[in-house]
Amino acid sequence: FRKMHGVSKSEFFIGMVARNAPQKDHPTLFRALKKVKDSNLNFKCILVGHDIPLLVDLAVEFGLKDELIFLGSQRDVTPILSSLDLHVLSSSHGEGFPNVLAEAMLCGVPCIATNVGDSSKIIGDVGIVVSPKDANSMADAIGHMAAIRNTPAWSKKQRLGRAFVINEFGLIKMKEQYRSLWKNCMD
Repeated sequence: FRKMHGVSKSEFFIGMVARNAPQKDHPTLFRALKKVKDSNLNFKCILVGHDIPLLVDLAVEFGLKDELIFLGSQRDVTPILSSLDLHVLSSSHGEGFPNVLAEAMLCGVPCIATNVGDSSKIIGDVGIVVSPKDANSMADAIGHMAAIRNTPAWSKKQRLGRAFVINEFGLIKMKEQYRSLWKNCMD
């Protein structure tokens, strides 16, 4: 997937799978990526979701057109997520349980997300949670993750993230919780 989109192995490949909507707060992501670009990190970022191509003008405004890849809605995001080094979710409000974080972690992709909805519960101690609309903290978190890429700490994050999602949100856990809920209701 990286090769198909012209992303080299040396580039830090960031992604955000989220429709273009105010709650997803792409402007904060763009402000963070502008700071990352100014720090001379060699990266590409792919944006996937409904109406994402409408963000091209905003990317030009932030000077990020060459760093961003715009895709619309995709039926299967697994190949995309599996190709990433990092998934970022910059939501400012309105999240419940953002499945995309769990999906990315299942693919072995560490995540950064804003502290909205259940994002911090999903990421746990494996990723980084920042305050909503805080582009500086998001940029620092991206820089930190890029700095540890290809290290034992990075491999540990990949492994622990996948295991955490399987253990906390997998079918076995869901079945146990469902049975417990119904048992308590019947008692």
